[in-house]
Amino acid sequence: MEDFLKEISNIMVRDVITINHDEPVSKALSIMRDYDISVLPVIQDNKLIGLIDRLRILESGFSPNTKTGSIAESSPSLSPRDTILDTARTLVAHKFEALPVLDDKKKLVGIVARYDIVKYAYNIKWLDKFRVKDVMSTNLITISPHDSIGKARKMLVSHAIRQLPVVDGNKLIGIVSIRDILERVYSVKLKRARMGEVVGETESIFSRPVKSIMSRPVFYVNVEDRLSKVGEIMIEKEVFSTPVVDRKGPVGIVTRGDIVRLIASRVLEVMLPISFKGLEYLQPHLVGLVNVRASKTFNRLIKMVDVFEGSIVLKKQRVEGTRNIYFAEVSAKTARGVFSVSEESWDAVQAIVNALKLLEKQVEKSITRKREAKRRKR
Repeated sequence: MEDFLKEISNIMVRDVITINHDEPVSKALSIMRDYDISVLPVIQDNKLIGLIDRLRILESGFSPNTKTGSIAESSPSLSPRDTILDTARTLVAHKFEALPVLDDKKKLVGIVARYDIVKYAYNIKWLDKFRVKDVMSTNLITISPHDSIGKARKMLVSHAIRQLPVVDGNKLIGIVSIRDILERVYSVKLKRARMGEVVGETESIFSRPVKSIMSRPVFYVNVEDRLSKVGEIMIEKEVFSTPVVDRKGPVGIVTRGDIVRLIASRVLEVMLPISFKGLEYLQPHLVGLVNVRASKTFNRLIKMVDVFEGSIVLKKQRVEGTRNIYFAEVSAKTARGVFSVSEESWDAVQAIVNALKLLEKQVEKSITRKREAKRRKR
């Protein structure tokens, strides 16, 4: 499991293709098509201002002359030293298809996509451990071949997905993607000079049936297949998702995001046992935040010293009438002994975060003292 603690510099794409903020969306789509990429960093004055992808273009209402800078979406950035595990967690938390990698001078030095993480997990055979049924989403969103392209566009945008299985009765007959719609619409828009013609032609396309643009054949998997089969399809066919079928027909789907989410949620649990007590004092939506913070701290500790297990205990005490104060006790059992700290705060999450920071500093000081002692002996 140490494979996921490697730095993302090992898997990131270094030769990053970008687009200037004042370039039109039509050029962005041409670049995406020519280089077969789904996300473009947008640059202004040699600085990254955001990202643009096909979903963002479809969502924006797409005029071919729209400047990319006007619809670029700001995103978190990564450091080349971040781990693959941290990157997976960040992608899941912020729901981006890809994230930029910046060096200490805030210069763009790479980009990491869900695809890169899926490919890495496939190459190290980590996906072999799981079955499709362990990961797939059973809330399958489909469309009929007779539904309009306009309906497909609305469904893709409202559900923030990139592909829709086309189902006729119980039979999976095709896939319609954002790329299919954009390339068909833009191919018309770019050939028309007068706005009236463009609008009329676009409306005509949106009224056509999905079956006129859907992709075939459909690459699918069975419920009992190994997850590595999904990874293989995603890598070889460069698709965002893979439908799942059984004898009765389509029953689910696995997306790149599902695999990245699996990595983000399970890897640390297998590698390093961390016990939590007192999380019932937290609101449900804050538990995930605490888990991410704890994971990042213990991942950094692992790089400094062998860590065998960790513990986080949250306690609550009522003071000043109805107000509560929280005490966080965080410890790590390591090859250098047990490190333990405690912090208190009126805010439960802040108490845990402060204790995690203090624990990391305590371990760093211990290592520094030992190094200095060795130097003096020399």
